[in-house]
Amino acid sequence: MSLDEQSHPKAPLLKKMWSLILPPKVKLFSWLLIRKRLQNFDGIEWLASLPHTKVADGPNVLSKALLLRWQIWEARNNCIFKDINPHPVRVLNVVGRIGLDYWKINSCLLQKSTGKINIKWEPPPLDWVKVNFDGSVRGNLAAPGFVIRDWNGNVRLAGTKNSGQVSITVAECLALRDGLAHAIHKGWRKILVKGDSKLIIDCVNNLVSVPWSISLLVQDIRLLSSYCEEISFKHISREANFTADAVASLGYRPSCGIGVFR
Repeated sequence: MSLDEQSHPKAPLLKKMWSLILPPKVKLFSWLLIRKRLQNFDGIEWLASLPHTKVADGPNVLSKALLLRWQIWEARNNCIFKDINPHPVRVLNVVGRIGLDYWKINSCLLQKSTGKINIKWEPPPLDWVKVNFDGSVRGNLAAPGFVIRDWNGNVRLAGTKNSGQVSITVAECLALRDGLAHAIHKGWRKILVKGDSKLIIDCVNNLVSVPWSISLLVQDIRLLSSYCEEISFKHISREANFTADAVASLGYRPSCGIGVFR
């Protein structure tokens, strides 16, 4: 954990949470929940009391509780913003399916016995930070999102915002520019940038012609890059970029300005 998390009153619970086998978007939700960045959620002390040791046949008790809280939060948002009535049975079914499927794919026990490849986030080199970026479009709204983590895998910064009516390409390019700008503002000068948009990565690396819709943003990114001691832009699979996608999904609300989470 980062120094900020080590000094947090719920540091033991945060440490437990990061060790769980959970989808990245559920971990992001859990991180916000434990740090009390989400409204109308209590029972943190109860979560801290739950067993978190590994079990042989599926997610442990703490994992199930966090999965359930995440789905309740999703159902509430769907009710408020999409006018979709919550259904308790569906919530439980989604929790069971996602939790067990993800555990089967990523648990060490199953990986050793089946030889399946585990797609996961890889930390940057020592003294570097990694910026993962992604964009998302839902209806007529777009939201960029970025996550900055250090060489120990600690989340140092994450951000999203409502960008209005723009294309997915513009949203993804905004995410890269904003993530890079925040990293440089925080004083980091060795930066590894990764995203699942091959077009944007190739544009920044001068491998393809830059579409007019993102030409100014690409210029911004190249200018920001000049402030770095070392910087690298690489393409990754969508599966390995799941956390940035989850952050972007938090920015859809019409009233959402840029939100930066530490």
